[in-house]
Amino acid sequence: MKINSRHYILIIFALLSIGAALFSYFFIYNKTLAQVINYVNVNEEVNNEDNRKKSEEDLLALYESSKESRAKVMDFFVQENKIVDFIEKVEGIGDSSKTKLEISSISNDSNSLKAKIKVEGGWVNVMTAFALIENLPVSLSINNVAIRSTDVGGKKPTKVWDLDLDIEALIKK
Repeated sequence: MKINSRHYILIIFALLSIGAALFSYFFIYNKTLAQVINYVNVNEEVNNEDNRKKSEEDLLALYESSKESRAKVMDFFVQENKIVDFIEKVEGIGDSSKTKLEISSISNDSNSLKAKIKVEGGWVNVMTAFALIENLPVSLSINNVAIRSTDVGGKKPTKVWDLDLDIEALIKK
């Protein structure tokens, strides 16, 4: 059987068709793969933006719901222009608890007011003074608490209790 020159043309045409089909297949495959990656990235961006918007809405809702509480927070600080009023409140605890209350030192640094307090009286009265100091309407740090008793002689011996403590209150300027 003799090979005809037309057969070469058909074989070359068939090989070129297969090459063109493979090239087209890889081209379309790569384009489709790039499109899928682009779609996934865009979808992630949309989801991230939705999450950011939801977080923003949650923060705004929290901000709105905490307005009243945030206004009350400032009441826990001693206003710089009301330091004297605060000291008078502390001194007034002595009268309220029927004890002898002395403020031995007061120091005012940039953010806080520190005072050393000595309370003297009966057990119930000293504990009442301590409770009143703890429950002052500002945020306090109470340190170095020491309670001692001494016997006072006389016709009827009694115990006198001494309470020493340091307080520190934050100041709002």
